[in-house]
Amino acid sequence: MKTDMKFRIYFIIIISTCIILFMLAIRNTSNDVQVDTRSQKCQKLCTVKYDIAKGYPPVANSGLYGDYLCPTMFRDMSDYVFGWPFSHFHEVVNVPDLSEVLDCLPPVPILFSKGDPKIVRNFSKELGDYVKPGFILLTGQTDYPSPGKNKKLLDNPNILRWYGPNPGITHPKFHPFPLGLQCFEHAQGMLKFHNKYGENIKDKLQNNRKRMENGDLQKLAVLNFGETHPIRRTVKTQLCNEKHPYIECQNKLWTNNVTEENGRLSLLYESLSKYPFWVAPRGNGLDTHRIWEALYVGSIPIVQRSLLDPLFKDLPVLLIDNYEDLTEKQLKDTLIKFSEMDIDTKTLYKNYWRADIEKFRSEMIKKYNLADSARFRCWGT
Repeated sequence: MKTDMKFRIYFIIIISTCIILFMLAIRNTSNDVQVDTRSQKCQKLCTVKYDIAKGYPPVANSGLYGDYLCPTMFRDMSDYVFGWPFSHFHEVVNVPDLSEVLDCLPPVPILFSKGDPKIVRNFSKELGDYVKPGFILLTGQTDYPSPGKNKKLLDNPNILRWYGPNPGITHPKFHPFPLGLQCFEHAQGMLKFHNKYGENIKDKLQNNRKRMENGDLQKLAVLNFGETHPIRRTVKTQLCNEKHPYIECQNKLWTNNVTEENGRLSLLYESLSKYPFWVAPRGNGLDTHRIWEALYVGSIPIVQRSLLDPLFKDLPVLLIDNYEDLTEKQLKDTLIKFSEMDIDTKTLYKNYWRADIEKFRSEMIKKYNLADSARFRCWGT
């Protein structure tokens, strides 16, 4: 009897287990059908899969310059892009209407908008309250301050974090990122320079120090920029005179070319890299490409203190209050100091910023207890 009872109990357990597994299989199959239906709808619009190790593949320049800091680098990290001037850069890229892909966006999507105030407002208006619990906003390709006239958008609970250039305020939800290069104009010339001279900034700083100590430097700093802001004219007046004989003043002789690099820019980088310091006042925007060009070629940009300062942590940037107060001794002491420092250049490249943005996204996924399904970029097909 005891044996029969044990058998019956085991039999009931086995049957019950089978029934439970069968019901779970039916439910999962049902869910799979729903997911597949949605995927079939979205996969026509969102075809580029996110790679956990590498992120999305670059769109700009066929990915040749994807590691340099530039607006396209941040754009190409995004799940969707709004208002980008593709035609200006001769890009042929498919971008579905936002209304078509709202159902296809992953939880806590990373969304990029051109940073002009009106475009950002229009983007926010089109998003409405649809993206819950929220999204990460990247803005760029603009000289306007961030958030600028749109600082009230930071009160929007759906904007979990906002990354943008040219910071105009400090705010817990706003995180500035660098302007970097303009990759369509600068990257090919920079790549040619790096292929010839390498990318080790520390080596270049130490070499410039040796040249200074050996008396091989006639000029410590170079001034070479267009007058895109009144401050630049003031800086030229302050520094291009007999009081600053250690500064080389040059005129910017040409504009950058969007469509091709004919060798002039790489030669310019080669010429300007011989100066340990580059004078880099603000232009139309607070941040300038010149700051980052200087760093990439191994020179030290001279920058007025501003809300950009946190971006220069661990980088060889000379921060000053007033250009007129520059002295030869200050430049020499600064070159020696930076040549002896442990220079950390991770913030000059894509991986640092992608990791920072994706880390915050993962925190939000966990905070809101969301399932992080496979991601597909809803543009750039």
